[in-house]
Formats: sequence, C-alpha cells, structure tokens
Amino acid sequence: YVPKISFGVAAMALSHILKNGGSGYFTEGSVRKLLDEGLLTIVKDSPSFQRPTYLCYPINTMESSLHKAAMRALRRIIH
Repeated sequence: YVPKISFGVAAMALSHILKNGGSGYFTEGSVRKLLDEGLLTIVKDSPSFQRPTYLCYPINTMESSLHKAAMRALRRIIH
C-alpha cells in the first residue's frame, strides 16, 4: 500500500487528518490530548515504534542552569 499523501511535518499531517480523516504515525505525547478527548483513536493491532532520544549541547555549557534543567526534564520523561 502506498499512501496517497505524505507529510514531512507531523503538525501538518495531524491538521490534515483532523480535517479530512485518515491515519498516521505520531508520538503519543503529541496526540495524547486528542486521544483523551476522543478526537483520535489508536488503530488496533498497529505496530508501535520506539525511538531513541538524544540531548546535544556545547561542552562549555555543561554546568549551566539551563543544561541542568533540560537534563532533569529529560530524565522525568524517560524514566
């Protein structure tokens, strides 16, 4: 099966699906509110994907308060 339309930007794809119907793969966090509101549903038996997350930063900011806050937030999300 080849989709009739594809998007490189998730927000554009989501907008299109909400207006016109269809299906797509999105991160759960990006559509959680829409799932909770019943505007979207998870397709039964559809494959799910795990994607690694990386944090990149310049070496000279390793001790900055922004870096520390980003690391705390990332740890809350992944644990």
